[in-house]
Amino acid sequence: MKKRAGIAIAIVLLGVAAVLFWLASGDAGMTGSDENPAAAFAEGTASAAPPDTFTTGLEALPASLAGTAVDGEFEVDAAGHLKITGSIRRIFEYFLSTLGEEKLETIQARLKAYIRHQLKDPAATEAEQLLSSYLAYKTALKDLPQAGGSAEAALDPQALRRQKQQVQ
Repeated sequence: MKKRAGIAIAIVLLGVAAVLFWLASGDAGMTGSDENPAAAFAEGTASAAPPDTFTTGLEALPASLAGTAVDGEFEVDAAGHLKITGSIRRIFEYFLSTLGEEKLETIQARLKAYIRHQLKDPAATEAEQLLSSYLAYKTALKDLPQAGGSAEAALDPQALRRQKQQVQ
């Protein structure tokens, strides 16, 4: 059973790896919650009820985002399709940084409203699909076994390499 779960996680990771590599390429100087990307998806987030609807996604932002602006902007090509850039990841992480203040469902609703407010189809639909893939990737990361195990265990360089390859 564990082997099947590991295979399923690997398939999900492979499915979004190309898109995520594309998002990250050319953006080596990004900062944010990248040190522990799966930590944001841990259990025990805040239970505040989301507003019924968002228009722009920027209504009643949590306190941690007060006085800030969305980091990044969407780019669209001449045919109206979303350009895949590192800026997209920064936009997603801007909103995801509030996890703990807001439920993931609220953040997703905010992001979808923000996407729809900023973009027209087909780019809006493409951005929403990319968001779904990104959230699946982040969720799968938290299920990866951690190299080194317990604090008493010696770090195994091979285990660290395997973990890094799985994340990639």
